[in-house]
Amino acid sequence: MTFGIVDGNGNTVSVAGTLTAAYNGGNIDSGTSCMAYTTVVFTYTESQNYEFVRWDVTGTQGTAATDAANKKVHTYTIGSLNGGTEVNVVVQKKPQITFTQSANGTITVTGTIEGEANQTVESGKWVDRGTDITVTLEPDMGYEVSSPNSGWTAAANSDNYTYTISNMQENQDITPTWSKIPACVVTYSVVDKNGGEAGGLNGTL
Repeated sequence: MTFGIVDGNGNTVSVAGTLTAAYNGGNIDSGTSCMAYTTVVFTYTESQNYEFVRWDVTGTQGTAATDAANKKVHTYTIGSLNGGTEVNVVVQKKPQITFTQSANGTITVTGTIEGEANQTVESGKWVDRGTDITVTLEPDMGYEVSSPNSGWTAAANSDNYTYTISNMQENQDITPTWSKIPACVVTYSVVDKNGGEAGGLNGTL
């Protein structure tokens, strides 16, 4: 009986969660010999950066299930082992979000993390594949977002912009550019058309 965690090409992945095999009242290592017609239960628990794709089984077939209360936990049960069997869980890496906060604006990202929607996503973290992320760009006072995309949404009464990246499949690096708003100099004076003292005697400006 052999088992492991692999990617879509069959390569072993060592940092993609945990895979255990329960047999005869305890856990066994890959390569352990098991008696025929016994039950073996495999349990895979996802890590933060990898997610479950499918079970890949050669030999005795079984039944797959996902924990209803914790979608990160997946099981495969072979009810009656019959001959040499290899059980692999196939995983794929989740999309990673990266960005760098600068001195002239703030980047905020929200998305779905481990099945929980509307979570704040820190730079370097992962979101669930196939979900959407929302990016908010908030320039500091005196700055604005350079060349905003026509599909972005401008916030009312501010220089902020928000946009959505749908169906996340690949890593996403968010790199906005902030531009300094040109300063305007306003000059003014009061002229007394009656020729009185400069500024006149009546009114304020």
